[in-house]
Amino acid sequence: MRSQKNGKSMAILSLIALGVLLIAFSASCKAAKKATELEAISQEMLVPIFGDPKDAHSGVVDFNQSATELTVAYHFDTQEISDFDDDIGRDLAPKIREFYKKFPQIDRVVFGVSLPSATDETGWRRHVTFAVTRKLVSETDWTKLLDDDFLKAVLDVKYIE
Repeated sequence: MRSQKNGKSMAILSLIALGVLLIAFSASCKAAKKATELEAISQEMLVPIFGDPKDAHSGVVDFNQSATELTVAYHFDTQEISDFDDDIGRDLAPKIREFYKKFPQIDRVVFGVSLPSATDETGWRRHVTFAVTRKLVSETDWTKLLDDDFLKAVLDVKYIE
């Protein structure tokens, strides 16, 4: 009699343990799926952060989102190209910080910055590309970058001649 009770108890305990394992596995699969899904971003979500490039204002003109990164085409309206390296940091650094606060799932953002051009038919020409990651923003004194060496701190800087 006692062995039947022990056998039933073991069977019940085994079923309970199996149920707990299935629930835990299901929850971890859902969490992993959610962590790998990037939030779909729209132009309307980016304009309040990066600006609308109208009426001599800098801002986001286009973007592309992939599974691993966001690529932003940015028009930087300046007449003093000689001051570009200093001015772009003052313009974009606070916007990048705000972006990462608003979109916690995005890790890497690649910027293509264009400047006004009298010779290009679009009125703009690509000047530089660079990348920023969440780790870079969180581990760097990002506020100090507003004044010092922004383009030396970001990743994969490429000037277009």
